[in-house]
Amino acid sequence: MAERDKHLILVVDDQATILRIMTNMIQPQYDVCVATNGDKAIDIAASLQPDLILLDNLMLGKTGIEVCEVLKAREDTDHIPIIL
Repeated sequence: MAERDKHLILVVDDQATILRIMTNMIQPQYDVCVATNGDKAIDIAASLQPDLILLDNLMLGKTGIEVCEVLKAREDTDHIPIIL
């Protein structure tokens, strides 16, 4: 994987307003990618290998706890720190 200039943070929330607020707070110090549900978060985490995941617990579909359990059970994402 290519070296990044900045750390990458994945922000996961099903509310667009929260995603916007979090992104504005985190940038420009970090690169930010967003996911609006748990399934997208799992796919993005596996493909982009972020340095940190900020994960909402109360989402439609998979909850944050369920997403965390999936990510920690996978060898390719179990090393990524997650803040719920």
